[in-house]
Amino acid sequence: MVLSVVSKNKSMTQNIAIPAQASLGAVYENITALFEAADLDTPKLDARILLCHACDVTHEQFIMYPDNRVVNEDRARLTDYIHRRLDGEPVSKIIGYRDFWKDRFRIGLETLDPRPDTEILIEHILDHITEHKNVNAALRILDLGTGSGCILLSLLGELENALGFGADISMQALEIAHSNARILGLSERAQFIKSHWLECFCGDYDIIVSNPPYIPCRVIKSLMAEVKDYDPHIALDGGEDGLQSYRHIVEQIANLSNSKEGFLVFEVGLGQARAVRTILENHISQKYHSVKYQYDLNGYVRCVSAHFRQ
Repeated sequence: MVLSVVSKNKSMTQNIAIPAQASLGAVYENITALFEAADLDTPKLDARILLCHACDVTHEQFIMYPDNRVVNEDRARLTDYIHRRLDGEPVSKIIGYRDFWKDRFRIGLETLDPRPDTEILIEHILDHITEHKNVNAALRILDLGTGSGCILLSLLGELENALGFGADISMQALEIAHSNARILGLSERAQFIKSHWLECFCGDYDIIVSNPPYIPCRVIKSLMAEVKDYDPHIALDGGEDGLQSYRHIVEQIANLSNSKEGFLVFEVGLGQARAVRTILENHISQKYHSVKYQYDLNGYVRCVSAHFRQ
């Protein structure tokens, strides 16, 4: 049997031969070759994840039993997955989830695909709490632009007495975040509210965290297809200079009726750290201090944090 897959972004038809009753191992090798020919970045990993998901086998089962056959009813699903991957759709969006921090999170076209670099925000916040607060305290955490809820729910998983509040402008994203909270058993400590940043919030928060849109709008069309075509533009577009969301958030924090010191953590894009720091330091209606940078494994500033008090 020959499975013919035509990619919308390719100028020619690409074929992969899958004989009847082909083994998992043989199909994996064929898909890998197809993805390598399409110059995908991680052809082996992509092939293994999509094959296992289509055939409902674990990675351990695939490794232990590569001679098991691919049953006929899995072929149509696998064909669809291959087609979508060749058209540039990220593997995580195809299978509907992404592993982040210590858990698996449901995602969709309505949510930003969580990146490993964002886990640095979790590390930075936990380090701050260990140094300045009590990890067993009843902390209040606000996550702005929560998307799938991965940042907030990862923090709640580490801080068993904390309460979390997630804000997002997208009802579809909030539904996914609700679902993730339920799956992780965190629904009782997490609330998700439709809000444009802090518009619907008041009161004290120990931690405010955000991975806001920070791509200059003119740059979005030049991003790789996996981002510009499959991440929601509302989660990417940071305005003309990429800094619009930071300004909104810093201004709105001034309206909170804080009676104690809080800790603000932003994820930032490459080269934006100094500009975000300037926004914090120049905002006269809010006192920010102890501004810090946190670097990723590549040596780039990934997040900017500051203590704040009204």
